[in-house]
Amino acid sequence: MKKRWLAAMLGCALFWQQCGSMTLASEMMEPVEVQQEADEVAEENEAQQEEIQEVEFSEEDSEKGEDLEEKTLDKLQETEENVPESEDALAEESILSETISKENASVVATGSCGEDATYTLDEDGLLTITGNGNMDVSQFAGRSDIVAVFIENKDRITLEGTFENCQNLKSFTMSGLGISNLTEKIFSNCKELENVELRVFVSTIPDQAFKGCEKLNKITIPEYITDIAEGAFDGCISLKTAGEMEGGYNIEFAWNLIPGGVSELFKYCESITIPDGTTSICGDAFSKCVNLRKIVIGKDVDYIPEGSFDACKLLKTAGGIGSGCNIEFAWNTVIPGGVSELFKHCESIIIPDTIQEIRMSAFSQSENLRKVVIGKNVQAIGENAFKESTLLKTAGGIGSGCNIELGWEKEIPAYVNNLFKYCENVNIPAGIETIGREAFQNCGNIRKVIIPESIQSILNGAFDGCLLLKTAGKTGSDCDIEIGWKTNIPSPVVSLFQYCERVELPEGIKEIGAYTFSSADKLEKLIIHGELEAISNNAFSQCELLKTAGEIGSDCNIELNFGKKIPSNITGLFKNCVEITIPEGVEQIGDSAFWGCKNLEKVNFPSSLVKIDNSAFMSCDQLNDVILPDNITEIGESAFSGCRNLENIKFPSALKGINSQLLASCNSLKAVVIPDGVNTIGNRAFRDCASLESITLPDSLKTVDYLAFNGCNTLKTAGGIGSGCNIEFGWETEIPSGMGALFKNCESIIVPEGITKIGGEAFYCATKLKTISLPSTLQNINDEAFFSCESLEKVELHEGITSIGARAFYACTSLKELLLPKSLEVIKAAAFGNCKSLSQITIPDSVRNIESSAFSNCTNLQELTLPEGVQEVADNAFSGCTSLTKVSIESEQVSLGANAFLGCTSLKSMSSAGRLALGDSAFDSCTTLETFDCKGGVTAVGAKAFYNCGKLRAITLAEPLSEIRGHAFNGCSSLTEITLPKTVTQIRTYAFHGCKSLKDIYILNGNCKIYSNANTISATAVIHGQAISTAKEYASQYKRKFVALSDDNTGENNGKDDPKADMPEVGKKGDLYDDVLETSGWRYEAIKYVKDHGIMNGISGTRNFAPDEPLTRAMFATIIYRMEGSPKASYSAKFPDVPDGNYFSVPIIWANKAGIINGHSNTGLFGTRENITREDMVVIMYRYCKYKSVATADWADLGQYPDEGEVSGYAKEAVQWAVANGIIKGRSNTGMLDPKGNATRVETAAVIQRFMRNIR
Repeated sequence: MKKRWLAAMLGCALFWQQCGSMTLASEMMEPVEVQQEADEVAEENEAQQEEIQEVEFSEEDSEKGEDLEEKTLDKLQETEENVPESEDALAEESILSETISKENASVVATGSCGEDATYTLDEDGLLTITGNGNMDVSQFAGRSDIVAVFIENKDRITLEGTFENCQNLKSFTMSGLGISNLTEKIFSNCKELENVELRVFVSTIPDQAFKGCEKLNKITIPEYITDIAEGAFDGCISLKTAGEMEGGYNIEFAWNLIPGGVSELFKYCESITIPDGTTSICGDAFSKCVNLRKIVIGKDVDYIPEGSFDACKLLKTAGGIGSGCNIEFAWNTVIPGGVSELFKHCESIIIPDTIQEIRMSAFSQSENLRKVVIGKNVQAIGENAFKESTLLKTAGGIGSGCNIELGWEKEIPAYVNNLFKYCENVNIPAGIETIGREAFQNCGNIRKVIIPESIQSILNGAFDGCLLLKTAGKTGSDCDIEIGWKTNIPSPVVSLFQYCERVELPEGIKEIGAYTFSSADKLEKLIIHGELEAISNNAFSQCELLKTAGEIGSDCNIELNFGKKIPSNITGLFKNCVEITIPEGVEQIGDSAFWGCKNLEKVNFPSSLVKIDNSAFMSCDQLNDVILPDNITEIGESAFSGCRNLENIKFPSALKGINSQLLASCNSLKAVVIPDGVNTIGNRAFRDCASLESITLPDSLKTVDYLAFNGCNTLKTAGGIGSGCNIEFGWETEIPSGMGALFKNCESIIVPEGITKIGGEAFYCATKLKTISLPSTLQNINDEAFFSCESLEKVELHEGITSIGARAFYACTSLKELLLPKSLEVIKAAAFGNCKSLSQITIPDSVRNIESSAFSNCTNLQELTLPEGVQEVADNAFSGCTSLTKVSIESEQVSLGANAFLGCTSLKSMSSAGRLALGDSAFDSCTTLETFDCKGGVTAVGAKAFYNCGKLRAITLAEPLSEIRGHAFNGCSSLTEITLPKTVTQIRTYAFHGCKSLKDIYILNGNCKIYSNANTISATAVIHGQAISTAKEYASQYKRKFVALSDDNTGENNGKDDPKADMPEVGKKGDLYDDVLETSGWRYEAIKYVKDHGIMNGISGTRNFAPDEPLTRAMFATIIYRMEGSPKASYSAKFPDVPDGNYFSVPIIWANKAGIINGHSNTGLFGTRENITREDMVVIMYRYCKYKSVATADWADLGQYPDEGEVSGYAKEAVQWAVANGIIKGRSNTGMLDPKGNATRVETAAVIQRFMRNIR
């Protein structure tokens, strides 16, 4: 018996291992297909059974059951190596053990039930059927003595008949492959049946198969069962739970896809668990589960077809795993779209926080849904997700009791509008900051939205299609939209208000953000209680029905509490207004308050108004007539700028000034009366007022900005009050300064009687002014009064005018005739400069001074007479008068300033009745000047006074002339003779350079300093001077012909007969040094000079000077140090070759610190023993001059020296300076500069002597 039992168990296990590995297709298997598959499994099993039967069992093994069992199990393990492990075999073994309680119970009946089948029934009611093939079990139907059925088979069997009405049958088990058929009513009315092991090769459980099995509480359904006939489980009321295999459920199934034809199986279920791995529920699988109160949906289920849960009306709540709801689902992040059938009877659904997406149609059949809680991480809700959830009428935060409770913490995501399709009331939870795009789009049933203070942005389309949201107000106002914002309405929130017809903002709102109401094109009533501070320019851009504005209760489209000030930057509020009434009590209109209100036609101002700020009404294109109350004291810049249709404006009487651009570009403005008390008109105040034909100005007006009336081209005439001119001014005694902009386009001006003064720039740049009538009362014309009145042709200046200011008529380029009054005392600087058409002028005797550039560049002026009263003609007074041919000066003594007649290239004759003092360049470049007849003589000659006066033949110089400055007569190539009076003490370099025709120069002062330079006096001239004089020294030095004057200093003596120039004499014995044999001449004088002044000494240890030996750099640094008086200085290490303790150490360091001498940058050495070149010596001398601040601005042309090109670039300026000042000359033997040659000691002595005499 034991052997048979073990063999049966082994066969049973192998069978269920094979069955467990079978996979059902998504479509139901036909019975034939199941039979074929079962046959294949049976064939494999027969081979395995034969192998098992070959095991030999000895008597010893029979006695030792444990050993036998162990050997059998080992053999079983060997046969299972290629078969997937199945837990079903172990489960069946356990069930069998429980059913057969006694192994050796007494047999009470035996018999045959088929060709190859027998049965036994023992005393305990165990019916054992053994065999294969067809088994007829009909004989057992209705028997009450059968408690358990065990079929001991090897092959597949077929049952004929049923076990119907076996009232005490409790279990049914098998050991072999299985049953190839199931008959109708096979276990029908087996009321005690508790456990059935189905091993079948069919896909269908037939009609009434388990009908009436009231105690059946355990049935295992293999995965290939796909159809259960109607009534198969009628009355199986103990099958209350269902779930996965080995889950401890009444019904355990192995389906991955629950077939549609199995609804009969679950008809009495109260709880079902769909395990993970199951992806679909087909057909009407749970359509009869009228008692189903609990279902757990695995995470892999993504499709439930129509009708699957039709009768599951007790499934009223749903939520995540552990929620305790009727439906618990295990989806992690996404609720799939094809499961709406599951929730069709739900009244409440809780979406867990893990869910991020609810897909299309997920709850589309939940027409009874009254409550849904949205988890905080839901970011997307698909189309039709709540299609039929018409009871979801309210929405609010968690715990709000609304139909929809929102768990979102900061943001309502975009595109979740499908959730709110049937909502009528939405209370946005506190803490929400953003409402995403299209969040409530097309939720056309929403009648109420409550917006918390936390909302910062409502994105595009959020409330598109919410057509019932027509009113808005504060929280608790019962408006369609209740606003929780306290101080400002943020941006963007445009979508919220787009269908509003009436909005009443709560008190405390001070700011309205960009585009807030820009789409509210139906808004016709706006009430603002708070005192606004800022409104974005585009806040009300499309609110075309807001046409009027006024105070609260005014019944205007906009009612607002203005307070005392209409704030700045609220222009967007009035964008579409046609009329605005500013109520009494308002004192100030802020910056840009009504800027850009292009539809505004009328503004009613209160008498309480005192100030209008900048740009307040700028670009109000339709504003036509403005009447400002008299209490206004200030109107800001650009306040009415760009009001293109403004024709009239009445200024308040209290106004003190017209600010910048106040009425700029008011193209239609025709007439303006500036009230008395206004003293300024600012920058561009009336710019481009192209239609302005009349403006009346008060006497109080003192300042008009330069561009105030730029573009006012119709203001062509000006005059006093009542003159009928375009500009009528009320000034009584003075036309103020800076009025030029006012008269910029005037062609004619009448200055009324009584005016005594025309202020500076009064008619500045009135370029179109042709005629002006000046009153007889006029006394003063101030600076630049008529500056650049380039069209003015004639000015009649009446007697009584005493002063014409600087540049008063400067650049009046059309002015041809000028009659100056006899009362005039001073002609100020550049008063008539650049009057290029002025051809004649009569200067009255009353004039004392003609200031600088007074008539400069009057290029058409031809003759000039300076009367007796003129004492001074300042710098550049007549410079550039290129047509001037004759000048007559009648004064006894006149000073002509620098450049007085510079560049008067047509001037031929100059006569003066008295003495003249000439400043620098007084007649510079008067290239045609031939006659200079100065009766009293010239008492001062400035530098370049007659520079390049190439036709000047003669000039008389008189005492107390003291100096002939540099280049004074340079280039006077026609000058033949000149006498310098005794008072002349110095003649500077190039004074008579280029005087190619100069034959004689008489220098009467024997001590006159003549700068040592070959070009100081032309080489063509014979120098006449005292027998012992500097003139003689100069002639000697430069080998010029010298003629001594007689004692009477007339120059008329026999000296003219002696053509021999004074030459140096050479002595026979040196009296200075042994090697200096000269007793006169430049070498002697130079060496004697430096010795007497302690600048240079002889060679140490000898009485020699070594005049022709080169000089070192260290020696020359020491010479400069001595010339400075050997200043107190200390040594500091600087150059490696300048150690402390030598005679040159301190001098070199001092000279280097003073910036006079440098070392070699490439080596860092000073070069103490190097010989100094002639150009380096000059460079150092030039630096020393700059250090002493005695360097002159004279530079020579080096073209006279053939080796000019050898001068180094760094040394050129210094060499030019040295030649110009007579400090260095060409070498006597070659005439070359020899800049790179070594400087000898005697040459250095001569340079020092010349420097000390000429410069220092």
